[in-house]
Parts: sequence; structure tokens; C-alpha cells
Amino acid sequence: MNIVVTGAQGFIGKNLCLMLSERGYDSVAQIERDTPIEYAEQALLDADFVFHLAGINRPKNDSEFTKGNKDFTKFVIDRLAQNGRKTPIMLSSSTQASLENAYGVSKAQAESLVRDYGRDTGSPIFIYRFPNVFGKWCKPNYNSFVATFCHNIANDIEINVHDPDAPVTLVYIDDLCYSLISLLDGTEESGFKEVAVQYDTTVGKVATLLEAFKNSRDSLTIEHV
Repeated sequence: MNIVVTGAQGFIGKNLCLMLSERGYDSVAQIERDTPIEYAEQALLDADFVFHLAGINRPKNDSEFTKGNKDFTKFVIDRLAQNGRKTPIMLSSSTQASLENAYGVSKAQAESLVRDYGRDTGSPIFIYRFPNVFGKWCKPNYNSFVATFCHNIANDIEINVHDPDAPVTLVYIDDLCYSLISLLDGTEESGFKEVAVQYDTTVGKVATLLEAFKNSRDSLTIEHV
């Protein structure tokens, strides 16, 4: 099975590629920003399944949202349409796709392109609007407050919690990867998907829990787990 992962060196992509390898998938083409265009095109033409994780969420200017989220998605689905094989595609979107900010609009446009591809070609499509994802290899001070809190607390750097009661939904990276890999067996119906295991909590509770983990090194008391 020829699998393509875009954004393969990002937080989700890195974890997914490792789990695919552990499960015996040995033909995984990894596409990154510096991947030669010829390699990317051929990989997509040969693809049996595409995990489209690449995207822009911290650009220098808003125009990069369109280029990295909408335009690159169009590049991917145009190549898949060319191969005529009804290649399934999974799209990494965001809960912000329902909002009117520049990032959310670009993600909504990417979703629309993928839905059109599925309708026009009959290919299976799977769209995930991920909430806050946390876990190994997530960068602090980037796009996960959990990673930032962990980094700061571990290094005795003050954390700022503006609203401790602010609700937040968390998804652990391994649960997310399990969900994505389950798509490969071809039994899932097209459409919007969710990771089955999610945690509803508040920003304050997360901060308190992480502080407790740090304090346990001094108190020698293990938290209830």
C-alpha cells in the first residue's frame, strides 16, 4: 500500500509516520515544504491513501494561510484526480474552520476542495477538525498550550493563565494516530470524523495537574492516575 503523508515532519506527521512504520507499513512517502515538486507529484500519482496534514498556522502574513492551506490542498487533490484511482484522502482541519478569521477561512476552503474532490471522483474523504492535540514531540510556544505549560513548569518558568475556567477539549496524539490508521482498512464511511477519545477540562485544571506532577518530585507523593 502506497501511503503519502504531507507535513510528515510536523507534530502529528512525525508521530503518525512512526506508528505506521511500527505497524509494518513500509511504503510511506513523506512530503515536506522542501520536498522536490517532482517527487511530490509522483508520490501523489502513485498513492493508495493520503494523510494530508500539511498546513500553515503561524505565518508572517495572512496571505500565507491561503498558500499553505487552500492552494497546497488544491495541488494535492488535482494530482489525485489525475491518477483516476479514487484515492482516499484524510484532511487535517481545525475547529477554527467555522470562524471568520484568516486561518479559519483558509481551512474551510481546504475542506470545500476535499469535499468537491470526493463528490466529483467518488473517492472516500475524511475530514478531521482537531481540537487541542497534546503529546510527545509537541513544540512549546507554538500551537499547544499543554506543551508550553509542560516546558515552563519543568524549567521553573512562570505560566500565564488568563482564564482558569476556560473550557478546553484535549486529544492525545497516540489516540489521534490510532484513529487515522484505522481509516486504512477501507471500512469507514466518508465525511467528518472525530477522534473517539477526547478529554473535556479547563485550562486551570490542566495547569494545576501539571504543577502537581512537578511538585511530586519534592513531596514524593504520586498523583491518582
